[in-house]
Amino acid sequence: MANVRLGAIVEGGENLLKQLKAADGNVKKSVKGAVRAGTKVIGAAANANANAISHKPGKKVSVRVRMRHGFAVGSVFPAKGHAELRVIEYGTSVGRRWAKFGHKFKFYAGNRLVETASIQHPGTPARPWLRPAFDTSTGAATTAVGESLRQAVESARIAQEGQDS
Repeated sequence: MANVRLGAIVEGGENLLKQLKAADGNVKKSVKGAVRAGTKVIGAAANANANAISHKPGKKVSVRVRMRHGFAVGSVFPAKGHAELRVIEYGTSVGRRWAKFGHKFKFYAGNRLVETASIQHPGTPARPWLRPAFDTSTGAATTAVGESLRQAVESARIAQEGQDS
């Protein structure tokens, strides 16, 4: 399965970061928190979509934010125990013969191990849940990122003014 990368740009974000640096704020922490705020918005929409198509109960989506190569990267992915969501998102291809690759297809039927050289599988159509969540919540996520950065600038400015007094 290929990795899919989605991104968003906050207009005026450079100006907010300059203001944050000028107010002696923690830029790395503030940017990571802002990306977390935006990723949580997308994660909530993805969780709602996943709950609509999956039959397993519980939280279906996890959100993670980390720093990579100087960028804050937010990830939305299936939570532990919900790996089937990857198959649902992308679908599966039609079954093929495994014998020509020197492999046997093995599975349990009841208490008995069954080995066969080929499988007959019609494939599964894709039912995307993550991409539509990103498409519908990008505006709200971008707003959340901008609002989080604005609050960080205000907090840093208030802290700096409190030190100057």
